[in-house]
Amino acid sequence: MSDSSTQLLEKTSVYLRNEGSFTHSEPKLLILFELDEHGRMKAKTRPWIDGTFQGPDQCMELLALHLHRLGASEAEVVTFLGDGAPWIWERVPWAVTRVGLRAEQVVRVLDFCHAVHHVSLALAGLNLTPDERQRWYRTLRKLLRAGQAYQVTASLSLLAEEKSGTEAAWTAIRFLEKHASAGHLRYREFRRLGVPMGSGAIESAIRRVVNLRLKGNGLLWYIENAEGMLVLRAAALTGRWQETLAQVRETMARDRGLDWQWIGPDMPEELKASDEIKPPEAQPKGETRTTDNAA
Repeated sequence: MSDSSTQLLEKTSVYLRNEGSFTHSEPKLLILFELDEHGRMKAKTRPWIDGTFQGPDQCMELLALHLHRLGASEAEVVTFLGDGAPWIWERVPWAVTRVGLRAEQVVRVLDFCHAVHHVSLALAGLNLTPDERQRWYRTLRKLLRAGQAYQVTASLSLLAEEKSGTEAAWTAIRFLEKHASAGHLRYREFRRLGVPMGSGAIESAIRRVVNLRLKGNGLLWYIENAEGMLVLRAAALTGRWQETLAQVRETMARDRGLDWQWIGPDMPEELKASDEIKPPEAQPKGETRTTDNAA
């Protein structure tokens, strides 16, 4: 496997039916694809899209499974890209260790638009005129894109002290400081490495997989049906319909039980306890299957 990218995001809600009551749930979606030298999806390759209505631990376990079976440990670079949701960044170290990735292989990127949005939030909480705010925004956005994240946070902190910044402004500044210290804002280096800086791929996946199929006027889902439709829709859109059905047939041939419950690991606790997290044993690659179109 060559350079690869993983994008995770949680941005939409689906209405669910549960024993006569109704609620809404946010599916957690992920997309994996091979990168070319410009940080885009490699030509003539297909992405892998998956997701779940279960919790963050299950989503990250799903990610680790895909990275392992695709041979990510042999890639030159593996990029994790997401928005600012804490559940993503708290669990990435677990996935990295579980898959057996080396530190020098891994690049972590905060979506650039999300970072810039927090610059805007910080400026909105300062006592600036509209012209001053716009001027500062352009300057800081340029610095951020140049990889000078610490200069951005230092400038915002000084402005917040001088202009009596609100709590919302300081919250946005602390958010940027946290991601800068974690190495998620090194955008100049990311461009040099040829890794993506934006989450357009996962945004598109959410629209095509979830919004256009699972959402709509009057649509209500039992959660098990929503889970199944999410998988089937992703398989159809990525040209993996026949491959997915073949895997289902193989699994059902071995075990036709339908009462399986997915209990994910408690990743934050395992990381806090310094439990030894090891990659699974290597498995032989499955044979390549043909794909058919599906409606």
